[in-house]
Amino acid sequence: GTRATVVFKERVTNTVKSASATISGSSATWSPVVSLSAIPGANENIDGPRIKISADGTRATAVWMFSTDVLNDFWVVQSACATISGNVATWGTPLNVSGTGAKADGAEVALSGAGTQAVAVWFRSNGSKFVVQSATGAVSGSMATWSVPINLSDTSQDATFPSVAISGED
Repeated sequence: GTRATVVFKERVTNTVKSASATISGSSATWSPVVSLSAIPGANENIDGPRIKISADGTRATAVWMFSTDVLNDFWVVQSACATISGNVATWGTPLNVSGTGAKADGAEVALSGAGTQAVAVWFRSNGSKFVVQSATGAVSGSMATWSVPINLSDTSQDATFPSVAISGED
């Protein structure tokens, strides 16, 4: 059947949450909401969750930004992957995808048709310009192994808000 999965930021707990559904006609059966991220500490923040699911609806990869400082100057892109059975998503442990020590923003993710390859993109400051970066992930079950991030844009020019798509084949 058809499946759907949603991710969102819960403002009270400042966490990334998820729910999944099986859909039949105009009716959806949603799972209980679960947390993808831990409750942040006093000076930590989460923002901008995004998700993609595999063509058959059995795998998902989500990305979001996570900040560890009170001024929100240092953001990293984090990711979690899930296997989905019916309307139940089993999420793996969140991992840092981007490097630390710079402000990352505008994270997006693409997932291959089978859900075994992911591409994350974002932009970050290099100290004087915003640079678009990317990492690729090999997804196995509810875990991904992410590559070291690379610069996609010219580091002497500002570049922001990338969007990414991936072909349906693995």
